[in-house]
Amino acid sequence: MADYEIPLRRLGHPDIILKPKQIEVLDEIVKGTLETLAILPTGYGKSLLYQLAPLILDGTVIVFSPLSVIQEEQVKELKASALKSCILNTRGRLLTAGNEEDIKDLKCDIDTSDISNCNLIFAHPEAFFCTSEGNDLLDSSSFTSSVKAIVIDECHKVADWGKSFRKAFHHLKELPGFFPGVPRLGLSATVTKQEEKTVTTSIGMKNPKVIRESPDRENIYLDIRLKEASLDIYEAYENIYKPICDNLLENGENFPVTLLFMPLQYIGNAAAYCKHIFKKPTLESCVYGILCSGQDESVKNYVIKELSCENPRIKLVFCTSVVGMGFNSPSITRVIHARPPRSLSDYVQEIGRAGRSGIAAKAVLYYSNRDIAANVVDIKPDIIGFCREKGCIREYLLQQYGFEKSAVKGHICCYNCKRLCSCIECEMLRIEL
Repeated sequence: MADYEIPLRRLGHPDIILKPKQIEVLDEIVKGTLETLAILPTGYGKSLLYQLAPLILDGTVIVFSPLSVIQEEQVKELKASALKSCILNTRGRLLTAGNEEDIKDLKCDIDTSDISNCNLIFAHPEAFFCTSEGNDLLDSSSFTSSVKAIVIDECHKVADWGKSFRKAFHHLKELPGFFPGVPRLGLSATVTKQEEKTVTTSIGMKNPKVIRESPDRENIYLDIRLKEASLDIYEAYENIYKPICDNLLENGENFPVTLLFMPLQYIGNAAAYCKHIFKKPTLESCVYGILCSGQDESVKNYVIKELSCENPRIKLVFCTSVVGMGFNSPSITRVIHARPPRSLSDYVQEIGRAGRSGIAAKAVLYYSNRDIAANVVDIKPDIIGFCREKGCIREYLLQQYGFEKSAVKGHICCYNCKRLCSCIECEMLRIEL
């Protein structure tokens, strides 16, 4: 096993003690293992792996990640370290449908002649595969020979996004052709045993070394609730967000910092209701916010910066699944889903935003039979089974990842266990109810 004390010190983290699976992944990189898939839970410290890699390998590391917010957060964090990092991004029209006109309009947004000075390069796949500047880098032997490792962050998204949305992700499997003999590391928090083959194939890995850690977040209490019956779908969502907003108005500072995941088309209604009951607050006084794709970047950055505080003024954030990846806030103690995500992997990713500092947190999932019908587009059997599970839902979740539940007491495990638990604390709670 290599000694990682010096790289940690150079990174500005001399007091960090690496976790066993972090060490295992880094050892594989040092050995030159060409294909490694690391499935580590949210909050485990996956970003530390690619931050240390350039210092350990004494060369350049490329990190492909799906969201700009992840890249910007990482570069900002690394400013005070010994690493020089940069973002190889694109400007012009964003590649959405993958047609030729979009591709022609994409340009790299930094001078690629300066990129050789960077130890850590964050990039969207489009920056390399859909721009002339990126193509030139891939054809440059001086550049490709300087790259010592490639990381594909949030690699579980590649299979889905590479089909019809952001098709450049499909080209990530071609990386070995441009960087022969260079180790590749896929990172994710949420690849189930059933999804493992699909994910590795999508990123061009044939026989990777798979390193797993249990995704169980024991500090997060799991709750599933059947939605109130309603023929009006808008009313079904109102029945969820209105009581939450009213509670925020009533409790103010005592309201738990909450992410409320909703489909984009209903977020506007929820925000309008908040605007009404809070009497049109300004951005600087607002206690609620929105995080979704396509919104104004300055507003998005303001909300994210506020949530990074230990006691943020913003207590409730309406958000889409874009927040499920790479977003880190120590203050979030509750995650609510107004509709089930399309897969258990997405669910685990999204509830992982809560309890990041180790404090007690809660995840509440609302569903209706219509939400989990077999004909819902792209819905996976694992999330359907999760919603319908009558036993311990934590145990069901962990089984999909090949792990067993630890000795979590019923009243802090999940709704079903709490309902059946015979401990004194749970008995008292039932009497109160």
